[in-house]
This record gives sequence, structure tokens and C-alpha cells, in this order.
Amino acid sequence: MPSRPALLAVVLAALCGLGPAQAQTQTQTQTASTLAYQAANAAMHAAMGIAYTGDADVDFAAGMIPHHQGAIDMAQVELQFGTDPQLRAMAQVIMASQGHEIVHMASWLARNAPATATPTPVPAAADHAAHAPGAAPAAGPMPDMPGMNHGAAPAGDQGPSSQAYAAANARMHGAMDVAFTDNADIDFARGMIPHHQGAIDMAEVEVTYGDDPGMVGLAQTIVTGQGAEIRILQDWLAAHGG
Repeated sequence: MPSRPALLAVVLAALCGLGPAQAQTQTQTQTASTLAYQAANAAMHAAMGIAYTGDADVDFAAGMIPHHQGAIDMAQVELQFGTDPQLRAMAQVIMASQGHEIVHMASWLARNAPATATPTPVPAAADHAAHAPGAAPAAGPMPDMPGMNHGAAPAGDQGPSSQAYAAANARMHGAMDVAFTDNADIDFARGMIPHHQGAIDMAEVEVTYGDDPGMVGLAQTIVTGQGAEIRILQDWLAAHGG
């Protein structure tokens, strides 16, 4: 009987358009941390496929919530499989700080956004796989999933802020398609750098086009805080051959 990780791989692979045999074969060649990182990334990219409203503040919050959740999911993988004390400590900081910011943005959206601006939910199968130990989509470059919006043309509104958010997301998706090493610490650092850069790019769009002082202030905090974490991760990789 196939293992539980292999069965979960088949479930998520079905969302990605892969056959069970291909998914199971690829699962056998990778470690649990790699599979879990891939599942978290696929779920995040799918959830970020929102229809833009043209309101830069609303779209910032609606897009940043699933983006932050992706960082939290990656941090959980690091805490489960990583061994480096510095990176594990950073993962804990990410979970706490970005979890707090998710609550803040969700509360702001409830007061300020139309119902159509709520983030797209993660598909049930992908959500289950992303949080299960050893869960997996297929190996190699991450396949497309329903809800992803990788191109520069946004779904919904076509205005300047929407175009800028969509372009930032497309750059992040491409940059996060890293070659995993099966080392949970190295893969956490290599994946989190473009993930953080994606948050910075989104935040800079908000600073440029947004009007709400609270959301603009949060964006400025993200630029500063995640920029500092990128430098820490780059230094760590340089010191550890990543």
C-alpha cells in the first residue's frame, strides 16, 4: 500500500495536472522537507490568485494575507525539519510577526473591503497537503495550479496598481522556483529570500498607490523588516555554502 506522503502527493498532483504514477515516482526521490516546501509554495501561489479591485489598499491586504500565510507555512517546515538554531529562531519570529499582521489585515479588510476582495481560499486538498508532514506535490519546477496568476496581466481590474501587483507576483513566483537541495535549512533560506522580496515589491506598490495610512505604514514596516531578514539569510547562505 502506498505511504501516506505518497498518497498526499497524488492528491495535490491531481490539482497540478500530473498523473498518480508520475507523482509517486517523483515523491520517492525527494525528502519530506522538500515535498513540504513545494506543497506550501503551491498552496500560497494558488491562494494569491485574487481578482484585483483597483483599490491599492484593499488589494495589498487581500494579496498579502495568503503571502504571509505562505511564509508561516515555510517556517513551520523549517521548524519541523531544520536544525540550524539561527534559522529556526527566524522561523519562529516569522510565524509570530506575520501571524499578527494577518490578523490586522483581515480585520482591516472586514471594515473596508467589498465582499469580492477577500483572498481566494486555498483548495481543500492543497491546504491539507501543505500542513501534513511529508506532504508533496510533484518534484522539479512547480506546476501551475488553478487560481495561479503568473503573468503580468491581472485578473479583475486592469489599472496601474493592479498591473504592478500582478507583475510583482509573477516575479516572485519565478524566483521561488528554486532547485531544492533536500537540506531543510538551505532550502528555507533560498526560498524565503525571493518570498520576502515579493513582499517588499508588493509593499512598494502599496506605498506608491495606497491611500490608507494604516496599510501604507504596514507596507513600510514590511520593506524595512523583511529587507533586514533578506540580508541575514544571504549572509547565512554565504557562510554555509548555499
